[in-house]
Amino acid sequence: MVILLVIFGLTKYLHTGLPTGIHINVTIGCLIALISTVYLDKLSPRVQWDKFLGLFSYPLFLCHELAAEFLGRHWHVRNPLVLVIGAILLAAILIVTVEIPSDWLRYRVRRR
Repeated sequence: MVILLVIFGLTKYLHTGLPTGIHINVTIGCLIALISTVYLDKLSPRVQWDKFLGLFSYPLFLCHELAAEFLGRHWHVRNPLVLVIGAILLAAILIVTVEIPSDWLRYRVRRR
């Protein structure tokens, strides 16, 4: 991943015309996730905040663009901090209304 990050950085610096913006962001995110995984692996899986962050990760990934679009279009919000808070709130709503009830139903069906 470090090699890919260097290659993307060079293509951006050399102005090759390749679409590199999203690729650099994804590569940096993967690099941070890989480093974080090494450190989180040393912790016990019973750590509550680790489970909490894991629960938020997918709904936040799904709704961050929708939250930014909604806040930008309807309330003309461009502040990144407000956009992040809006996306986190929307992810929390998704967790409470979709994730937790579906987990409850899945575990209940599995017990039978």
